[in-house]
Amino acid sequence: MDKPTLDPEDRHALVSNINLLFMLLVLAGVVVRWYALGRTSLPWPGIVFLLIFLGNAVYLSRLGSSDIAAGVLISTLTVALFVSGYNTGGFAGPIPIISPLIPIAAFLLLSLRAGFLSLMVVSLILLVLLTLHLSAKIPDNLSAETNLMVVRYVAVTLTVLITGLVASAFVNSHRKLLSKVGLSAHTDYLTGIANRRSVSLEFAKETARARRNGSWISTLMIDVDHFKRFNDINGHAEGDECLKRVANVLKNAVARPADLLGRYGGEEFIVVLIETDPLGAAKVAETLRAEVQAQNIPYEDGKSAVVTVSIGSFSSSDSGTQREDVLIKHADLALYKAKKAGRNRVVAQLPEG
Repeated sequence: MDKPTLDPEDRHALVSNINLLFMLLVLAGVVVRWYALGRTSLPWPGIVFLLIFLGNAVYLSRLGSSDIAAGVLISTLTVALFVSGYNTGGFAGPIPIISPLIPIAAFLLLSLRAGFLSLMVVSLILLVLLTLHLSAKIPDNLSAETNLMVVRYVAVTLTVLITGLVASAFVNSHRKLLSKVGLSAHTDYLTGIANRRSVSLEFAKETARARRNGSWISTLMIDVDHFKRFNDINGHAEGDECLKRVANVLKNAVARPADLLGRYGGEEFIVVLIETDPLGAAKVAETLRAEVQAQNIPYEDGKSAVVTVSIGSFSSSDSGTQREDVLIKHADLALYKAKKAGRNRVVAQLPEG
């Protein structure tokens, strides 16, 4: 079954607001109808609808289900369209004015299927009201013209307000969706840190800034040691958890907001340290290595070996090497040396000169 168009928070607020506005419209209609009947009898259909809307409002205020409340709202409005339309003069009365709001609300608050169903039912009700009206089978509206004008004013104003609410809710929901899409485009789905594309975009900006300012910039390439072995022993689900834990350690250790951290691919991560010389980069790299080892993530239950990382570091203050591809190339070379030297260590590739 298709889902509602709006997100849950916007949907709950919109159901509450539409329910409240229609409750006020029905209240106004009940008062006008009561005066039209000479205050001798109560307009029971309107009172019943008023009580339903009131009950729905109470239900929503107690954090009731938006699905149920929206269903009650749309169903009540659909029945009210025919009953109130019939009792208030058909197309000579104010009720048909609000009819477009019912399928619109059904589309947004329920689902596409419910919206199309509501569209057909409302169209059928309007056709029936028109047929009855043309056949002179609808009772005349007993309200004075002034009172009828007031109710029409309320109905038109209500239509404008609800249209505004619907448009506002839709725009707000659309903005949230765009924000989520933007976030997912720059975030690694598994670890929650920046993905390679996001790091690359920021990396280019930082290297350009370093060249302009003549400042240091350092790159750390980090690889989880023997990760294939970890996956073979524990399975890919545990492997994913391992990567999440490593990423979380890196995120907590790379504390400066200006520095960049991302998942470069597979079990490899990248850290870009802004305005950091070789000594500073070595300190950060050693902290990262030690913090990961301190997590004591075992390769195998009952065995002493724990997950570690190897880190390659390269720092540059030379504009000739302060390019993303060059920095990563040298940091990768240092990482290769760290792994060749036995893993679980930091190796710095020194800048030439």
